[in-house]
Amino acid sequence: MGCISLRETAKKYILKEGRKNVGVSDRSCLDAFHRIKHEYQILRSLSPLSDVVNAVDCFDVWNHAFLVEDFFEGRDLQQYIAMEFPFDGCSARTDCSDSYWRGCKEIATKLESAIAKMHGIGFAVGDLSLSNVLINDSLEIKLIDFEAAKKLSQDFQVDIATPGFTTMLYATMNNKIGMPSRL
Repeated sequence: MGCISLRETAKKYILKEGRKNVGVSDRSCLDAFHRIKHEYQILRSLSPLSDVVNAVDCFDVWNHAFLVEDFFEGRDLQQYIAMEFPFDGCSARTDCSDSYWRGCKEIATKLESAIAKMHGIGFAVGDLSLSNVLINDSLEIKLIDFEAAKKLSQDFQVDIATPGFTTMLYATMNNKIGMPSRL
């Protein structure tokens, strides 16, 4: 799957692309084309939630599916932590560390609320990781990347996951099919 940024007049968009027979997942056997289609349906269902990226459109061109999303100006949670972390050995100033911890607490509270809202309308994120949480300068958050999301009423099997953000059961299961258990 690919992702590029687009601009139409003053409005910016993200265009995600998935091709048929590419990026086939282990458990569901879905390729990137069908995961894009799935993500669009999930995003349409989550559209009432302000903490979730807005899906604008989904269309096909030949063997490619394209998902158009609103662009959210910000950085991911991993970048936020790396760039804002005040304890780098050079300066552990109290004002910086207090501000950092207040920001972390605010982000964590908003993230917990966003996930609770998703659960409240019957959905699980599926692949929550540092790179799937965007944060702007006002510490607003936006959740992205819902190709692994599912309805809570569905049988939930981990299909796509970020190493380090899944259970040992998943790692053990992958080891049985030839995947490394330590990722």
